[in-house]
Amino acid sequence: MRGRGWDGDPMQEAIIFVGIGRCYMSLSNYATAEAEFKLALVDMRASGNRAGEAGVIANLGELHYWQAINSLMDEAKHHFARALEYYSQALPLMREVGDRMAKSEYWQTRDSSTTPGVNRMRP
Repeated sequence: MRGRGWDGDPMQEAIIFVGIGRCYMSLSNYATAEAEFKLALVDMRASGNRAGEAGVIANLGELHYWQAINSLMDEAKHHFARALEYYSQALPLMREVGDRMAKSEYWQTRDSSTTPGVNRMRP
């Protein structure tokens, strides 16, 4: 990986950077997570994988969402705004590549009775 002694496929590098970023995010080490996601974004763009690019951008949105809900009000506002910016960048890319999960119809018509972990009350 760039700067880590390995010069391989940029898409594979991006996937690794995303994994590392998600690990740091789960540890609430948001600054390091963001740096890893940004490395992933550069590599994913270099690979030409638009769906992957959208996914990385959505991860940046999720990162700022988690920062927002774990912050005080003034800082939270900033992070919610950043999350919205990233999600707003990811959505058109997802639509462009036909990612059905990006379309609101998917979530509105999804039968939660088939979703693991979702209990649906029946009459």
